[in-house]
Amino acid sequence: MKADIEKILTNIDDVIENKTVMHVTALYEECGRNNVFGRSGVERITGLKSTRASEIIKLMLENDVIEPVRGQGKGKYRFK
Repeated sequence: MKADIEKILTNIDDVIENKTVMHVTALYEECGRNNVFGRSGVERITGLKSTRASEIIKLMLENDVIEPVRGQGKGKYRFK
């Protein structure tokens, strides 16, 4: 599971820093594919501030790693 998300992130762009990959991997390990998370969840799991957590969510959305979840409130996502 961890190797899958790291492989996806590595294929996205060589510019993504290892630290970002580690944060997304930690988020994936905590949430998996079935759990819904938002910015506050990203902050809690990774220890990032809200601005950086939002940037990571945006990066994952733009690269089709996560998808918005309807019916859970605004700004909720899950891994594809």
